[in-house]
Amino acid sequence: MNLNMWLGRDAHRARVNRARSLAVAVGLALASTANAQTPSFTVIPWAPGAGSSSVPADVSGDGSVVAGTSWSAADGHRLFRWTKDGGFSFINRPDGWLQYNDVRLSHDGSTIVGSASIAGNPATRGFRWRQSTGHALLDPVPGEDITSATGVSADGDLVVGHSNKSTSYSAAVRWNAAGQVERLGEPGNGQFLQHRATAVSLDGSVVVGVGETFATSQAVRWTQDTGFTGLGWLEAGDISSPVAVSADGTTIAGWSTIEPYDANPNPSFRPFRWTSGTGMVQLEAAGDSYATDMSADGGFIVGGSFDGAVLWDPSNHAVLLEHLLGSVLGLNLNGVHLASATAISSDGSTIVGVGYDPSGVEVGWIATIPGPAAWSIILVAVGSSARRRR
Repeated sequence: MNLNMWLGRDAHRARVNRARSLAVAVGLALASTANAQTPSFTVIPWAPGAGSSSVPADVSGDGSVVAGTSWSAADGHRLFRWTKDGGFSFINRPDGWLQYNDVRLSHDGSTIVGSASIAGNPATRGFRWRQSTGHALLDPVPGEDITSATGVSADGDLVVGHSNKSTSYSAAVRWNAAGQVERLGEPGNGQFLQHRATAVSLDGSVVVGVGETFATSQAVRWTQDTGFTGLGWLEAGDISSPVAVSADGTTIAGWSTIEPYDANPNPSFRPFRWTSGTGMVQLEAAGDSYATDMSADGGFIVGGSFDGAVLWDPSNHAVLLEHLLGSVLGLNLNGVHLASATAISSDGSTIVGVGYDPSGVEVGWIATIPGPAAWSIILVAVGSSARRRR
Protein backbone atom coordinates (compact mmCIF):
# COMPACT_ATOMS: atom_id res chain seq x y z
CA MET A 1 0.00 0.00 0.00
CA ASN A 2 1.27 3.46 -0.88
CA LEU A 3 2.38 5.42 2.21
CA ASN A 4 0.28 8.41 1.18
CA MET A 5 -2.82 6.20 1.19
CA TRP A 6 -1.78 4.72 4.55
CA LEU A 7 -1.72 8.23 5.95
CA GLY A 8 -5.19 9.04 4.70
CA ARG A 9 -4.80 11.29 1.69
CA ASP A 10 -6.99 9.23 -0.57
CA ALA A 11 -10.47 10.49 0.33
CA HIS A 12 -11.61 13.90 1.51
CA ARG A 13 -14.56 12.56 3.48
CA ALA A 14 -12.40 10.06 5.34
CA ARG A 15 -9.92 12.81 6.18
CA VAL A 16 -12.64 15.00 7.63
CA ASN A 17 -14.00 12.20 9.82
CA ARG A 18 -10.57 11.21 11.05
CA ALA A 19 -9.61 14.83 11.67
CA ARG A 20 -12.32 15.09 14.33
CA SER A 21 -10.95 12.16 16.34
CA LEU A 22 -7.37 13.21 15.76
CA ALA A 23 -8.10 16.73 16.93
CA VAL A 24 -9.38 15.29 20.20
CA ALA A 25 -6.26 13.13 20.51
CA VAL A 26 -3.98 16.07 19.83
CA GLY A 27 -5.78 18.22 22.35
CA LEU A 28 -5.53 15.53 25.00
CA ALA A 29 -1.86 14.98 24.18
CA LEU A 30 -0.92 18.64 24.47
CA ALA A 31 -2.99 19.13 27.59
CA SER A 32 -1.43 16.12 29.26
CA THR A 33 2.19 17.04 28.49
CA ALA A 34 3.82 19.54 30.83
CA ASN A 35 5.85 22.27 29.14
CA ALA A 36 4.89 21.04 25.67
CA GLN A 37 6.32 23.04 22.77
CA THR A 38 3.89 25.17 20.80
CA PRO A 39 3.85 23.66 17.29
CA SER A 40 5.37 25.91 14.61
CA PHE A 41 6.76 25.72 11.09
CA THR A 42 9.40 28.07 9.67
CA VAL A 43 10.99 28.27 6.23
CA ILE A 44 14.68 29.12 6.46
CA PRO A 45 15.34 32.23 4.34
CA TRP A 46 17.35 31.88 1.19
CA ALA A 47 20.89 33.11 0.90
CA PRO A 48 21.00 36.51 -0.85
CA GLY A 49 21.23 36.32 -4.63
CA ALA A 50 19.39 34.79 -7.53
CA GLY A 51 19.14 31.01 -7.74
CA SER A 52 20.10 30.52 -4.11
CA SER A 53 19.07 27.98 -1.48
CA SER A 54 19.78 27.10 2.15
CA VAL A 55 19.82 23.48 3.33
CA PRO A 56 19.80 22.69 7.06
CA ALA A 57 22.04 19.73 7.92
CA ASP A 58 21.83 19.42 11.70
CA VAL A 59 20.25 20.84 14.84
CA SER A 60 21.56 21.30 18.38
CA GLY A 61 20.36 19.16 21.25
CA ASP A 62 17.83 21.71 22.48
CA GLY A 63 16.71 22.75 18.99
CA SER A 64 17.89 26.36 19.37
CA VAL A 65 20.68 26.25 16.75
CA VAL A 66 20.64 24.92 13.19
CA ALA A 67 23.67 24.54 10.90
CA GLY A 68 23.76 23.93 7.18
CA THR A 69 25.00 25.07 3.82
CA SER A 70 23.83 27.81 1.49
CA TRP A 71 24.51 28.15 -2.17
CA SER A 72 24.20 31.06 -4.57
CA ALA A 73 25.49 31.68 -8.07
CA ALA A 74 27.42 34.68 -6.80
CA ASP A 75 29.07 33.21 -3.69
CA GLY A 76 29.02 29.44 -4.15
CA HIS A 77 28.79 27.30 -1.00
CA ARG A 78 28.83 28.84 2.46
CA LEU A 79 28.13 27.64 5.97
CA PHE A 80 25.27 29.17 7.91
CA ARG A 81 23.88 29.12 11.42
CA TRP A 82 20.28 29.80 12.36
CA THR A 83 19.32 30.48 15.96
CA LYS A 84 15.95 31.01 17.56
CA ASP A 85 17.13 34.31 18.98
CA GLY A 86 19.20 35.68 16.11
CA GLY A 87 17.81 34.07 12.96
CA PHE A 88 19.95 33.39 9.87
CA SER A 89 23.62 34.35 9.57
CA PHE A 90 26.54 33.33 7.38
CA ILE A 91 29.81 31.98 8.78
CA ASN A 92 32.85 33.62 7.24
CA ARG A 93 34.50 31.31 4.71
CA PRO A 94 38.31 31.11 4.59
CA ASP A 95 39.95 32.18 1.32
CA GLY A 96 40.09 29.36 -1.19
CA TRP A 97 37.46 27.18 0.44
CA LEU A 98 35.03 26.15 -2.31
CA GLN A 99 32.46 23.67 -1.06
CA TYR A 100 31.20 22.10 2.18
CA ASN A 101 29.91 18.55 2.66
CA ASP A 102 28.75 16.23 5.48
CA VAL A 103 28.05 19.10 7.89
CA ARG A 104 27.25 18.12 11.50
CA LEU A 105 26.61 20.22 14.62
CA SER A 106 27.58 19.49 18.21
CA HIS A 107 24.93 18.90 20.86
CA ASP A 108 25.66 22.29 22.48
CA GLY A 109 25.52 24.13 19.13
CA SER A 110 29.01 25.59 19.44
CA THR A 111 30.89 23.42 16.94
CA ILE A 112 30.36 22.52 13.29
CA VAL A 113 32.32 19.79 11.52
CA GLY A 114 32.36 18.58 7.95
CA SER A 115 34.48 18.31 4.82
CA ALA A 116 35.67 21.06 2.51
CA SER A 117 37.06 21.34 -1.00
CA ILE A 118 39.91 23.84 -1.15
CA ALA A 119 41.35 25.57 -4.21
CA GLY A 120 44.70 24.13 -5.27
CA ASN A 121 44.22 20.99 -3.19
CA PRO A 122 42.73 18.01 -5.04
CA ALA A 123 42.00 16.20 -1.77
CA THR A 124 39.04 16.99 0.49
CA ARG A 125 39.85 17.93 4.07
CA GLY A 126 37.86 17.60 7.25
CA PHE A 127 37.39 20.72 9.33
CA ARG A 128 36.14 21.89 12.71
CA TRP A 129 34.58 25.30 13.21
CA ARG A 130 34.17 26.62 16.72
CA GLN A 131 32.18 29.68 17.63
CA SER A 132 35.16 30.86 19.72
CA THR A 133 38.03 30.16 17.27
CA GLY A 134 36.64 29.81 13.74
CA HIS A 135 37.74 27.28 11.10
CA ALA A 136 40.54 24.75 11.55
CA LEU A 137 41.54 21.96 9.16
CA LEU A 138 41.82 18.47 10.64
CA ASP A 139 45.14 16.84 9.85
CA PRO A 140 45.32 13.39 8.23
CA VAL A 141 47.31 10.49 9.57
CA PRO A 142 51.01 11.18 8.76
CA GLY A 143 51.75 10.24 5.15
CA GLU A 144 48.12 10.69 4.03
CA ASP A 145 46.34 13.68 2.52
CA ILE A 146 42.55 13.06 2.57
CA THR A 147 40.30 13.51 5.60
CA SER A 148 36.58 13.71 6.23
CA ALA A 149 34.80 14.73 9.45
CA THR A 150 31.34 13.21 9.86
CA GLY A 151 30.53 13.20 13.59
CA VAL A 152 31.17 15.29 16.70
CA SER A 153 30.79 14.79 20.45
CA ALA A 154 28.42 16.86 22.60
CA ASP A 155 30.94 19.60 23.42
CA GLY A 156 32.79 19.53 20.09
CA ASP A 157 36.07 18.31 21.60
CA LEU A 158 36.07 14.95 19.79
CA VAL A 159 35.52 14.59 16.03
CA VAL A 160 35.29 11.35 14.04
CA GLY A 161 35.68 10.60 10.35
CA HIS A 162 38.30 8.94 8.19
CA SER A 163 41.80 9.47 6.81
CA ASN A 164 43.52 8.01 3.75
CA LYS A 165 45.44 8.82 0.61
CA SER A 166 44.31 8.16 -2.93
CA THR A 167 46.36 4.96 -3.16
CA SER A 168 45.52 3.49 0.25
CA TYR A 169 42.60 2.04 2.17
CA SER A 170 40.76 4.46 4.46
CA ALA A 171 40.69 4.11 8.23
CA ALA A 172 38.21 5.47 10.76
CA VAL A 173 39.87 8.12 12.91
CA ARG A 174 39.13 10.53 15.72
CA TRP A 175 40.58 13.92 16.53
CA ASN A 176 40.85 15.26 20.07
CA ALA A 177 40.33 18.83 21.22
CA ALA A 178 43.88 19.76 20.21
CA GLY A 179 43.40 18.32 16.70
CA GLN A 180 45.61 15.27 17.21
CA VAL A 181 44.51 12.35 15.02
CA GLU A 182 44.24 8.70 16.05
CA ARG A 183 43.27 5.66 13.98
CA LEU A 184 40.52 3.48 15.47
CA GLY A 185 41.96 0.45 13.70
CA GLU A 186 44.46 -0.41 10.99
CA PRO A 187 43.04 -0.76 7.47
CA GLY A 188 43.56 -4.06 5.70
CA ASN A 189 43.78 -6.04 8.94
CA GLY A 190 41.11 -8.20 10.56
CA GLN A 191 37.52 -8.36 9.38
CA PHE A 192 37.48 -5.26 7.13
CA LEU A 193 39.77 -4.00 4.39
CA GLN A 194 38.83 -0.41 5.18
CA HIS A 195 36.49 1.47 7.44
CA ARG A 196 35.20 4.97 8.14
CA ALA A 197 33.26 6.59 10.95
CA THR A 198 29.88 8.27 10.40
CA ALA A 199 28.67 9.28 13.89
CA VAL A 200 29.64 9.26 17.57
CA SER A 201 27.84 9.11 20.92
CA LEU A 202 27.61 12.28 23.00
CA ASP A 203 30.53 11.35 25.26
CA GLY A 204 32.63 10.03 22.38
CA SER A 205 32.94 6.47 23.71
CA VAL A 206 30.92 4.75 20.95
CA VAL A 207 31.63 5.31 17.27
CA VAL A 208 29.55 3.94 14.40
CA GLY A 209 30.54 3.70 10.79
CA VAL A 210 31.00 1.45 7.79
CA GLY A 211 33.35 -1.52 7.35
CA GLU A 212 34.08 -2.78 3.86
CA THR A 213 35.39 -6.00 2.32
CA PHE A 214 35.83 -6.81 -1.37
CA ALA A 215 32.23 -8.05 -1.53
CA THR A 216 30.22 -6.21 1.13
CA SER A 217 29.82 -2.98 3.05
CA GLN A 218 28.16 -3.05 6.46
CA ALA A 219 27.31 -0.90 9.44
CA VAL A 220 29.79 -1.27 12.32
CA ARG A 221 29.98 -0.24 15.98
CA TRP A 222 33.30 0.56 17.69
CA THR A 223 34.34 0.90 21.32
CA GLN A 224 37.80 0.96 22.86
CA ASP A 225 37.21 -2.48 24.38
CA THR A 226 35.58 -4.31 21.48
CA GLY A 227 37.02 -2.67 18.38
CA PHE A 228 34.84 -2.94 15.29
CA THR A 229 31.72 -5.14 15.40
CA GLY A 230 29.70 -5.73 12.24
CA LEU A 231 25.95 -5.18 12.54
CA GLY A 232 24.89 -7.02 9.37
CA TRP A 233 22.15 -6.20 6.88
CA LEU A 234 18.41 -6.38 6.35
CA GLU A 235 16.99 -9.42 4.53
CA ALA A 236 19.31 -10.38 1.64
CA GLY A 237 21.12 -7.05 1.48
CA ASP A 238 24.89 -6.64 1.38
CA ILE A 239 25.23 -2.88 1.94
CA SER A 240 24.29 -1.10 5.18
CA SER A 241 25.30 2.19 6.77
CA PRO A 242 24.56 3.84 10.14
CA VAL A 243 23.64 7.52 10.25
CA ALA A 244 23.13 8.17 13.97
CA VAL A 245 23.76 6.71 17.42
CA SER A 246 21.87 7.37 20.65
CA ALA A 247 23.40 9.45 23.43
CA ASP A 248 24.53 6.36 25.35
CA GLY A 249 25.61 4.42 22.27
CA THR A 250 23.13 1.56 22.67
CA THR A 251 20.81 2.32 19.73
CA ILE A 252 21.81 2.91 16.12
CA ALA A 253 19.78 4.14 13.15
CA GLY A 254 20.67 3.69 9.50
CA TRP A 255 19.70 2.11 6.21
CA SER A 256 20.36 -1.17 4.44
CA THR A 257 19.78 -2.70 1.05
CA ILE A 258 17.39 -5.66 1.09
CA GLU A 259 18.76 -7.45 -1.97
CA PRO A 260 22.29 -8.22 -3.21
CA TYR A 261 24.03 -5.50 -5.19
CA ASP A 262 25.33 -8.07 -7.69
CA ALA A 263 21.76 -9.11 -8.46
CA ASN A 264 20.54 -5.53 -8.84
CA PRO A 265 22.90 -2.54 -9.29
CA ASN A 266 20.02 -0.33 -8.05
CA PRO A 267 18.89 -2.35 -5.03
CA SER A 268 15.95 -1.45 -2.83
CA PHE A 269 16.82 -0.05 0.59
CA ARG A 270 15.04 0.36 3.91
CA PRO A 271 15.70 2.16 7.23
CA PHE A 272 16.65 0.24 10.37
CA ARG A 273 17.01 0.53 14.12
CA TRP A 274 19.67 -1.61 15.85
CA THR A 275 20.12 -2.53 19.50
CA SER A 276 22.19 -5.31 21.02
CA GLY A 277 18.97 -6.99 22.17
CA THR A 278 17.03 -6.88 18.91
CA GLY A 279 19.74 -6.70 16.30
CA MET A 280 18.91 -4.86 13.07
CA VAL A 281 15.14 -4.29 12.74
CA GLN A 282 13.51 -2.81 9.64
CA LEU A 283 11.36 0.27 10.18
CA GLU A 284 7.92 0.51 8.61
CA ALA A 285 8.19 1.59 4.98
CA ALA A 286 6.06 1.38 1.84
CA GLY A 287 9.06 1.52 -0.48
CA ASP A 288 12.60 2.81 -0.64
CA SER A 289 13.17 4.87 2.52
CA TYR A 290 16.16 6.04 4.52
CA ALA A 291 16.98 7.31 8.00
CA THR A 292 19.05 10.44 8.61
CA ASP A 293 19.03 11.10 12.37
CA MET A 294 17.66 9.98 15.74
CA SER A 295 16.63 11.51 19.07
CA ALA A 296 19.05 11.16 22.00
CA ASP A 297 17.16 8.25 23.60
CA GLY A 298 16.95 6.36 20.31
CA GLY A 299 13.15 6.51 20.25
CA PHE A 300 12.37 8.78 17.32
CA ILE A 301 14.03 8.53 13.91
CA VAL A 302 13.67 10.89 10.95
CA GLY A 303 14.48 10.53 7.28
CA GLY A 304 12.83 10.43 3.92
CA SER A 305 11.05 8.36 1.30
CA PHE A 306 9.69 8.72 -2.20
CA ASP A 307 6.61 10.34 -0.64
CA GLY A 308 8.49 12.84 1.52
CA ALA A 309 9.94 13.45 4.99
CA VAL A 310 9.20 10.69 7.50
CA LEU A 311 9.11 10.33 11.30
CA TRP A 312 9.34 6.86 12.88
CA ASP A 313 8.14 6.37 16.45
CA PRO A 314 9.60 4.02 19.11
CA SER A 315 7.41 1.21 17.78
CA ASN A 316 8.94 1.64 14.29
CA HIS A 317 5.70 2.99 12.79
CA ALA A 318 6.05 5.63 10.07
CA VAL A 319 4.16 8.87 9.48
CA LEU A 320 4.72 11.48 6.79
CA LEU A 321 5.70 14.72 8.48
CA GLU A 322 3.82 16.78 5.90
CA HIS A 323 0.61 15.03 6.93
CA LEU A 324 1.37 15.14 10.64
CA LEU A 325 2.34 18.83 10.72
CA GLY A 326 -0.24 20.09 8.25
CA SER A 327 -3.29 17.86 8.61
CA VAL A 328 -3.00 16.69 12.21
CA LEU A 329 -1.42 19.68 13.96
CA GLY A 330 -2.99 22.21 11.59
CA LEU A 331 0.20 24.14 10.80
CA ASN A 332 0.41 26.31 7.70
CA LEU A 333 3.24 24.83 5.60
CA ASN A 334 3.07 27.68 3.08
CA GLY A 335 2.68 25.23 0.22
CA VAL A 336 6.08 23.66 0.92
CA HIS A 337 6.45 19.94 0.12
CA LEU A 338 8.57 18.38 2.86
CA ALA A 339 10.93 16.19 0.87
CA SER A 340 13.26 14.96 3.61
CA ALA A 341 13.97 15.45 7.31
CA THR A 342 17.71 15.84 7.89
CA ALA A 343 17.97 16.05 11.70
CA ILE A 344 16.04 15.92 14.97
CA SER A 345 16.86 17.50 18.33
CA SER A 346 17.79 15.37 21.34
CA ASP A 347 14.31 15.51 22.88
CA GLY A 348 12.50 15.12 19.55
CA SER A 349 10.85 18.54 19.76
CA THR A 350 12.59 20.13 16.75
CA ILE A 351 12.98 18.65 13.27
CA VAL A 352 14.75 20.29 10.34
CA GLY A 353 14.78 19.32 6.71
CA VAL A 354 14.61 20.15 3.03
CA GLY A 355 11.60 20.81 0.84
CA TYR A 356 10.33 22.55 -2.26
CA ASP A 357 8.16 25.64 -2.37
CA PRO A 358 5.20 25.95 -4.77
CA SER A 359 7.50 27.18 -7.55
CA GLY A 360 9.81 24.18 -7.16
CA VAL A 361 12.66 26.03 -5.44
CA GLU A 362 14.56 24.07 -2.78
CA VAL A 363 14.12 25.49 0.72
CA GLY A 364 15.08 24.53 4.24
CA TRP A 365 12.52 24.25 7.04
CA ILE A 366 12.31 23.96 10.82
CA ALA A 367 9.37 22.38 12.66
CA THR A 368 8.84 22.79 16.39
CA ILE A 369 6.55 20.12 17.75
CA PRO A 370 5.20 18.78 21.08
CA GLY A 371 7.47 16.77 23.35
CA PRO A 372 7.90 13.00 23.10
CA ALA A 373 5.08 12.18 25.52
CA ALA A 374 2.61 14.07 23.34
CA TRP A 375 4.03 12.54 20.18
CA SER A 376 3.44 9.05 21.49
CA ILE A 377 -0.26 9.78 21.98
CA ILE A 378 -0.60 11.53 18.62
CA LEU A 379 1.18 8.79 16.69
CA VAL A 380 -0.92 6.09 18.33
CA ALA A 381 -4.01 7.99 17.21
CA VAL A 382 -2.69 8.37 13.66
CA GLY A 383 -1.68 4.71 13.53
CA SER A 384 -4.99 3.48 14.93
CA SER A 385 -6.87 5.58 12.42
CA ALA A 386 -4.80 4.11 9.59
CA ARG A 387 -5.22 0.52 10.78
CA ARG A 388 -9.00 0.88 10.95
CA ARG A 389 -9.03 1.70 7.21
CA ARG A 390 -7.19 -1.44 6.16
